Amino acid sequence: MTTALTDSRGPAAVWDAPIRDACDWLVRSYEATGRRGSAAHYSVVAGWSAAYPETTGYIVPTLWRAADRFGNRDYAAAAENMAEWLVSLQSPEGWFPGGVWRGQTSASPSVFNTGQILFGLVEAVQRTRDPRFATSLKKAVEWLAREQDADGRWRRHAYHTSFSPSYYAHVCWPLSRAARISGIELAERTAIQGLRAVLQDQLPNGAFSGWGFAPGKPAFTHTIAYTLQGCVESALLLGRWDEFGQPIEKPAMRLLRSLELSKQLAGAFDEQWKPVRWYVCLTGNCQMASVWMRYYERTQDARWLNAADRALEFVCSRQPKRPWLSACRGGIAGSSPLFGRYLMGRYPNWAAKFYIDAASDLQQHLAALWAESAAHRQAA
Repeated sequence: MTTALTDSRGPAAVWDAPIRDACDWLVRSYEATGRRGSAAHYSVVAGWSAAYPETTGYIVPTLWRAADRFGNRDYAAAAENMAEWLVSLQSPEGWFPGGVWRGQTSASPSVFNTGQILFGLVEAVQRTRDPRFATSLKKAVEWLAREQDADGRWRRHAYHTSFSPSYYAHVCWPLSRAARISGIELAERTAIQGLRAVLQDQLPNGAFSGWGFAPGKPAFTHTIAYTLQGCVESALLLGRWDEFGQPIEKPAMRLLRSLELSKQLAGAFDEQWKPVRWYVCLTGNCQMASVWMRYYERTQDARWLNAADRALEFVCSRQPKRPWLSACRGGIAGSSPLFGRYLMGRYPNWAAKFYIDAASDLQQHLAALWAESAAHRQAA
């Protein structure tokens, strides 16, 4: 990427355009559904999908923060409207539905989707102080707590019946946010129980059993990162690094070394770390970049930041700038190459979301390093 030496942030400035392009793509995904939620994906064959409540939930805070950063009111308006749409889907019991939304008359509850929507509700409570969002948040937390078994597992309302995957750590993260940001004590207890259950799945080699969509199958780096990111971010929010953050260093470093040795991160791994290398899961790259940056922030070890930078540079190189389909501009595909196994031929909204989050963090770190370097040059 070209260094913008005239910008006070130095090399960090080059990330402005890619991040803004991805934000604009998310807004288009929202407009494509009639301004309800964000479309789950854009397919090069079938076009825009229906709105996806699950990922709309965690896109809400991403767009609201982008609105702050770029001074773009369209981003903020989209975020608030999406949060309001989500509240309209909530059941009286507190759960949110699984799958894309096509106006179902008989929706089914989903533990994972309800968890991801907590991200948007927490942000909406902070931003608007609207009691509707606070009520919705409380009901969702209470439902998740009721559905959790005594051993910390969620076995009902799962993607696969009775399968409580390790990536449910990504349900514990928004619960931890609800506890710390909104002060809901029940959310903290539920998150801690869930995280302890997840860590029981960790194998001696650092991998986790059941961290894929189906038991016994290789896991995309997307769900691997869901597991690791959920633990790490919860550990920071709950102030329990030794319990929930430290155990994740081993698999995070294993993935970092895999990236260093092969120059790109494999699309999937089995529980013995055997890689599936013929494609890259771009979403997983973005999520792992965020995980690696959390370890950089704690240790200042440049290897973590270098890995994040390399992973995101690869994703940025695949972001369409002048595509043959204008609807793809700024989006992030499921796989590279486009016909890779993860979301073949599609641009999922969650890939753009995780890209924006990770690239924004990377930009801040690069800007800080540039400022420190400039200060040293000036002192010399």
